[in-house]
Amino acid sequence: PTYVSGKAESNFKKDVTKTNLAVTDINQKLFHYCDSTKTDLINLNLKLSDDGALAERYTTNGFHFTDEAKEIWAKEILSLLKKHKI
Repeated sequence: PTYVSGKAESNFKKDVTKTNLAVTDINQKLFHYCDSTKTDLINLNLKLSDDGALAERYTTNGFHFTDEAKEIWAKEILSLLKKHKI
């Protein structure tokens, strides 16, 4: 899962800090699982986040990606497909 931004709190009345802490917890479990099973994982938070939250420039409402973020996501997928010669 990706983090949410501060826009989520104002748009949807969600506690962004609590949500992002839960995302971190889930991701740590996913990283561990993928590492132990030698499974590839795309971590969009490395590209789209600043200081533990989705960067404002990559979201329309705190949750959903902008076109720019979708392009970054697509490049990550294409890179993985190329790696596996798919």
